[in-house]
Amino acid sequence: MCILISDLFFFCHIGKDPNKIWDQIDDALRHSYLKAEPLMIKSASNYRSKRNFFEMVRFDFVVDEDLNVYIMEVRQVQIIIYFTKLTVAA
Repeated sequence: MCILISDLFFFCHIGKDPNKIWDQIDDALRHSYLKAEPLMIKSASNYRSKRNFFEMVRFDFVVDEDLNVYIMEVRQVQIIIYFTKLTVAA
């Protein structure tokens, strides 16, 4: 997530609390993951290895002039990583 320090100073300068943004983002992330958890568990069950499975998710947010946060988009990419033993030459 990228909020510039100058943006935080701007919000404070105009009398708005930037913490309102972070609280809403925390709530949005929590709600999204709890809602998607059954689907994520089902998706993970399709893979033999549960140990090397994880999901990368990107959230895009929009903030209005009253610092209300809205989820604009959630992108999900399923990735499986296979680890191999590396031999290090001395």
